[in-house]
Amino acid sequence: MKKIVAVVAVLIIVVVGVLLWRASPPTQLAHYQNESFRLAAPDLSGQSQDETYYALTYPLFESERINRFLMKTLPRPKDHSAMAKAAQKLIDEHRDYAKDAEQPMAWFEERRDRVLQQTPTYIAFQSDSQSYTGGAHGNYSVVFVNYDVAKDRRLAIGDVLQSDKVQAFTDRAEQRFRAQEGLAPGIAYDERYFFNSGRFNLTPNFVFNDEGILFLYNIYEIKAYSEGQTELLLPYAEINDLLNDTGKHIRDSLPTSRPARTE
Repeated sequence: MKKIVAVVAVLIIVVVGVLLWRASPPTQLAHYQNESFRLAAPDLSGQSQDETYYALTYPLFESERINRFLMKTLPRPKDHSAMAKAAQKLIDEHRDYAKDAEQPMAWFEERRDRVLQQTPTYIAFQSDSQSYTGGAHGNYSVVFVNYDVAKDRRLAIGDVLQSDKVQAFTDRAEQRFRAQEGLAPGIAYDERYFFNSGRFNLTPNFVFNDEGILFLYNIYEIKAYSEGQTELLLPYAEINDLLNDTGKHIRDSLPTSRPARTE
């Protein structure tokens, strides 16, 4: 009987401890180190010093919880063995392509994931990708991921706004977008823009910085490749009244935050 009571007591302590941990926001920065992988093959044309290569850089945290989150939101090969297989696949496919190409060009796939902003309760990740695997040009993109450390979840824009202010936020974003693009109110989005049904929409690709909330539309998302990426910054002065407590907390914590690398 005493053993049962002791076991129950331990379980209660553990449960209470977990609940208290979840209720109390973290106070320390999460530590990590940057890991890198690169595998290359010489240019098969023999006419240049270019290499066909596969490269990946990513933060590896001491916290497995954060590592699991990153693997879900920014998927990558799980270890160097899997990365080597992905790299070899690219090299083999390039070798097959080069057999029939008159002037074979080197291929590459490169991605750099990094910590862009960090506080004890918020981490912003930026993933930069670029590649060329044939065709007229390569591709590139930038993806932001906003992580709520305490709740172990990805933040969407609705998570940092007052629930009844989402439409007002979108309206202000469109006003700034039109001013930035030189479009007067009421002027339709013509064939230059790819908005669905000709209506403005916010990309889910955003991040908090020292000036405001930055939205980034990647190539092909709302414009042609030749137009490149489109950034839209909403300064805090224009949106402070729309942020909820989570958004305000992130805004106020950023100026003094610094990544806690352990390299």
